[in-house]
Amino acid sequence: MTAVNPSDFEALRGEATRLRRLLGLRSALHQEFLELSTDYPALLQRVALRLTEALCDGCHVRLLSDDGCWLECVASFDRDPELDALVREVTAKTPLRVDAQALTRPVLEGNTPRLLPDFDMATLRAEVAPAYWPLLERTGVRSVVIAPLRARGRCIGLLYLARRAPGRFDEADLTLAQDLADLAALVIENARLLDTSRAQVERLRRADAALRESQALLERSQRAARIGSWRWHPNAARYTWSAEAFRVFGVDPAGFDGGLAQAHARVHPEDRAALEAALAEAP
Repeated sequence: MTAVNPSDFEALRGEATRLRRLLGLRSALHQEFLELSTDYPALLQRVALRLTEALCDGCHVRLLSDDGCWLECVASFDRDPELDALVREVTAKTPLRVDAQALTRPVLEGNTPRLLPDFDMATLRAEVAPAYWPLLERTGVRSVVIAPLRARGRCIGLLYLARRAPGRFDEADLTLAQDLADLAALVIENARLLDTSRAQVERLRRADAALRESQALLERSQRAARIGSWRWHPNAARYTWSAEAFRVFGVDPAGFDGGLAQAHARVHPEDRAALEAALAEAP
C-alpha cells in the first residue's frame, strides 16, 4: 500500500474545496443572472455585488466602448458604503482609456487574467493612471485580480476584484475569478443580444405601423379624389389594384385575378395598344 504524503492530501482536499465552492457559486449565480437577464443595468450591478460577497472587498465591471477606445465603468460595489460611494464618484468622473494604464494592458491584449497578490503604492503608481492614485490610497487596496470578460473568443470588458489587508489573492482565486468572469460575460452578452433583438423588433414594429398609416392615408386620399391606382408585376404578369380602383371600375376584388385579360378589359380600346407597348418596354 502506497503511503500518502500529507501535503499531497492537503492539496487535494484544498482543490476539492475550491471546486465545490466554484460549482456552488456558478450554480447560484447562473440562476440569479438568468432571472435578471431582461434587466441589463440590474444584471451588471448584481455581478459586482455577488462577486464582492464571494471573493473580495470591492469589485467593479468595465465594458469596452463601441469604438474600443474606452473602458466604461458600468457597475461597482464595495463592502464599505463610504468607499462604495467614493469609487462610484471617481469612476463616473474619470473616463479610462484602454491605453491609459499598464495594469490592464496585458489582460486586454492577451485576453487572460492577471494576478497581483501583494503590492505597495509605489508599484501601483507605475501601473495605474495618476487620476486613480488618490482613490487607491483611500481604499487601501493591496491585492488585485483582473479578469477579462470573454464572450465568443473576444474580450468585451474587464472584471476588477480588490482586497484590502489582511488577505491576498492566490492562483486558486484567479482561476475562480476567471470562471465567474466567463459566466458573467456569457450572461452579459446574452443580455446585449436580447436588447439588440428587442430594439430590432421595435424598429420593425414602428416601420410596419408607419407603413400601415401611410397606406391608410393613401386610401383615404384616393377615395376622396375618386382616383384609383394599380401596380404591374412583370415577373408574374399580374396587376394589383388599390381599393379605390376596384370601386371606380365596379369590380369585386374576390373575382379579380390580376391577369391581363381582366385588367385590360377595363381599358378604353383606343388606349390598349399604348398600354401594352409600355408594359413590353418595362424592365
